[in-house]
Amino acid sequence: MRMTCRSDRDWLDFFASDSQSPISLLRSEKCCMYVCNCNGVTRAEVDEAIAAGAQGPEEVLGHHGCEPCCGRCLPEIAEGITCGGMGKARSLVAAE
Repeated sequence: MRMTCRSDRDWLDFFASDSQSPISLLRSEKCCMYVCNCNGVTRAEVDEAIAAGAQGPEEVLGHHGCEPCCGRCLPEIAEGITCGGMGKARSLVAAE
């Protein structure tokens, strides 16, 4: 099975639940800080993959069914793995 960037997928599943209001959706874990903007992978999802045994950034993204696209997230994910989770890693800020 070939993995693709999540941006290539149908994002309607994210909003499919009628039971979630826009307010509760914003408070949900899916809307926390993104580490990988290309794939929509959050800090919590990176931590989930690390807890499941991911040993490298590609494994973290693969855990969620995607692969690196632009590569800007890879150093931050690698640091999260080294530190034992994104909560313990320093935050990187893009300067564009």
